[in-house]
Amino acid sequence: MFGSKFNTSSLSDNQVLMTIPLSELGDPKHLPTLLEFVANEACACVAEALIARFATAHAQQRHCALDQAFSYTNGLVQVFS
Repeated sequence: MFGSKFNTSSLSDNQVLMTIPLSELGDPKHLPTLLEFVANEACACVAEALIARFATAHAQQRHCALDQAFSYTNGLVQVFS
């Protein structure tokens, strides 16, 4: 663990997800882990908060309307369910 921010080699995907700073949660490289967690393990209130955070970040990155970002994200969650 010394010399790097996180040693993720021995962590599960869910534990890795918990190490991601909130400001980086919208990064597409985290999307598969995020969607799997939301679809299969998160309680409803946590899933809703994570989806809202990702959709907001997605809308900002893609310069699209927030409702479009929510629609896109909700579609992805259904695929992973």
